[in-house]
Amino acid sequence: MSSLATRCLAHPERPGIGVCTRCRATLCEECATRVEGILRCRECLAQHAAPPAGRGWRSLSALLPALLLGPFTALAVAVGLWLLAVAWAALYGWATKAAS
Repeated sequence: MSSLATRCLAHPERPGIGVCTRCRATLCEECATRVEGILRCRECLAQHAAPPAGRGWRSLSALLPALLLGPFTALAVAVGLWLLAVAWAALYGWATKAAS
């Protein structure tokens, strides 16, 4: 007394042992793959395992501004500290005392 719903979608002559949790297709023993206790069909498993398209370039493009701006930020901090030291010396006269 088996209906079509309990038969494998790819192999109608085989009984279904479970359902893909993503696409809800009935799967036989050969078609089912268990990943961390979850049944998946081959198509859904391939989509799950494949990395998203363009992911590598997207992460590199996000890193590129930091790589380019990093040295300029360090230079700006160094110049700012130097200007602070010059202003401090001019304010308290340390530069003129050293020259006399």
